[in-house]
Amino acid sequence: MIHENLLPAHRIARRKVHRCMNSWLMALGVLSVLTGGSIIGAHITKALPPVMPAGLTQDIELAQTELQDIELQIEELERTRRAFQQSESAPYWDRLLQIIARKASGHTQLKSIQVATASADDASWTVSIHGSASDRQSSATFVAALESTGLFSSVRRRSAPALGTDDRTEFFLDCSINP
Repeated sequence: MIHENLLPAHRIARRKVHRCMNSWLMALGVLSVLTGGSIIGAHITKALPPVMPAGLTQDIELAQTELQDIELQIEELERTRRAFQQSESAPYWDRLLQIIARKASGHTQLKSIQVATASADDASWTVSIHGSASDRQSSATFVAALESTGLFSSVRRRSAPALGTDDRTEFFLDCSINP
């Protein structure tokens, strides 16, 4: 049996074009579904945060707290170091005043002692001493005793105003301490 197609040729050509177009559209549809699925899958896997081991966040928080404690300890030690450096540069005033009082024993009486920093820098100090002695020799002995201690770079006698009361002689001293 011979099959003859009774359809006109232009319809047969149109059917072939439609079948070809349908197969191409089907292939493009399958390809777009596969591509879209792979893109969506890639975005989903990227969006998930990495899974942290149990307790790691607590360890991180504990380490940060310990770090803050250490920083506070460092600041406290720095303040202590600065205070120590400042105290090292100043003389031990209690010992110095004890030495001055010990050297003044006898015929010399101290009335006032003033301590001041030199105007040029904070490392130099001036000790001003006002006192009275039974005679000029006692005040000269006191000056020599202060010079012999080696604590002062210079001991100078200031001119005393005429304040002699009774039989005592007033004296004024400026003692310099330089490092």
